[in-house]
Amino acid sequence: MQTKKIIGIALAASLVSSMVAITASAAAMTSNEDFANIESLGIVGSLTGWGEQPDIAMDDADGDGIYIGVVRDLAAGEYQFKVRADGNWDNSWGVYEEEYDRTFNSQTNCSVSVTEKTDLIVALDTNGDDFNLWPVTFLSTEASQPSKYGAVGSMTGWGNDDPDAPLYELLPNLFVGTLHDVPAGEQQFKVRANGTWDESYGVYELDYDRTNNSQTNCAETLEDTADIVVMLDTRGEDDQIWPVSYLVYNADGTTKGVYTGKEKEEEESQESQESQESQESQESEESQESEESQVSDLDGYDTQVTDYIYFDNSETQWDEVWAYWWHPDYARTWDLTGADHGCVVVVNEETGEEGYEPTAFPGTKMEQVLDENGEPTDIWQIRVPFNAQKIIFGSGKSDAQIQEGETGYQTADLDFNAEENAGQIYTIDTSVEAVPGRGIEKTKYKYNAGAWTNYDGLFNSEHFGEIPSTPEEDSQASEEVSDASEESTESTTSEVSTVSEASKTTSTTTTTTTTTTTSTVDAPKTGDVAMAAGFIAILAAALGAVVLAVKKKRV
Repeated sequence: MQTKKIIGIALAASLVSSMVAITASAAAMTSNEDFANIESLGIVGSLTGWGEQPDIAMDDADGDGIYIGVVRDLAAGEYQFKVRADGNWDNSWGVYEEEYDRTFNSQTNCSVSVTEKTDLIVALDTNGDDFNLWPVTFLSTEASQPSKYGAVGSMTGWGNDDPDAPLYELLPNLFVGTLHDVPAGEQQFKVRANGTWDESYGVYELDYDRTNNSQTNCAETLEDTADIVVMLDTRGEDDQIWPVSYLVYNADGTTKGVYTGKEKEEEESQESQESQESQESQESEESQESEESQVSDLDGYDTQVTDYIYFDNSETQWDEVWAYWWHPDYARTWDLTGADHGCVVVVNEETGEEGYEPTAFPGTKMEQVLDENGEPTDIWQIRVPFNAQKIIFGSGKSDAQIQEGETGYQTADLDFNAEENAGQIYTIDTSVEAVPGRGIEKTKYKYNAGAWTNYDGLFNSEHFGEIPSTPEEDSQASEEVSDASEESTESTTSEVSTVSEASKTTSTTTTTTTTTTTSTVDAPKTGDVAMAAGFIAILAAALGAVVLAVKKKRV
């Protein structure tokens, strides 16, 4: 009997334990389902009056499941805090409690003590399978050792005015730091190592499959002064594409998360390609509906070109001068008028149709201007399409040549306006030394100073004669010349016939019709007729040569 009683108690205890486990499991499952509906995570604690002030926002900028928030400029003192969802206590995380095997709804607060103003960086890693054990990680910048990485940009004078903002290792191989009080306006920045440009990270460049030594800066336009929290994730195996992400902390407490790594750029590239294909398809349909419609690979892109612009090579003395232009909304400027204007002709292997693609850097070789004696000068010229808003002058070395160690020179990205800069010349200020590039582009030197100025105060057509026409203009001009020649020939034939008839008659008058007007004249003498016939023969021969030249030009 005693044995049966003991067994009964054991079974009852086992059943209770099972029910508790099932209940706990159900609660955890319900919490997981609740998390799918969570809209925000935030830091709450004594530093916010435990809810008297809004929770400090956290965000997952790069979508890796790690939510990060920063308590900026935390004053000296002791603080306790937690991470919670949606500004209420239904879902919160604190210090791990071993007795209950949980961080979810832990009754133990995170604690930090600081002796001077500091940043408190907090992370919640939601990647674990167990909702109850998601860990809260944090550090204060006062107590932590800065890593070799720092954020540098326009707000630090690119390292010339202020030191790089240090990044700290918040999680293994995940580094975080803050750019404080960044002023309103367009700001650009990168992450680099050891305060040099030997190793740096920016926006992922799809063409080169890299963020390491990317030539594209992270960029943000701020409406007001804000803090930018910068993150570098070195957990990936490929240090060429370690991603940079950042959070913008606005003055009103709102945040904006931005990811500048590979997946986002590939998505945007795919969306851009699909958008362009859709646009081209739509434009093709419109072209078929209207003969007057002009087919364009970019909506609203004007293919007309400006007058010449010039570059003064007297100081730089490059062997060649090249120009590369683009529009910020497009990868590069397209010019559909021909290869001479900055794009290359390509043939579709399937259809045999010709099309145009943008040129790669260094762009298009400029033309050296000759003086009145036909001798080359230090001035180089080129025509640029309307809508180009940026231009680079360079010595003609491609990116591939630079990566192989050849030395190249160029200007920085110059602002360009077709109307303002047409007919102007750009001169580099060589008293300011060219700055070597970064990483694999150490042999590319950039000049950052110079100016556009009027070139002799004259427009191109006045200074160098008539501006060369496009192929379309040549064709139209040929047709006009041809039409005019035919009309002139008909008129000449009529005159010759009239004179011939006049020479045969003995009448004192003859009627010659050249237009709708009819006039009566004296019959010419034999010598006058011979002179007129000779003159007309010369005129006919000259007109015949013009027609022949026009036909050859058409061919």
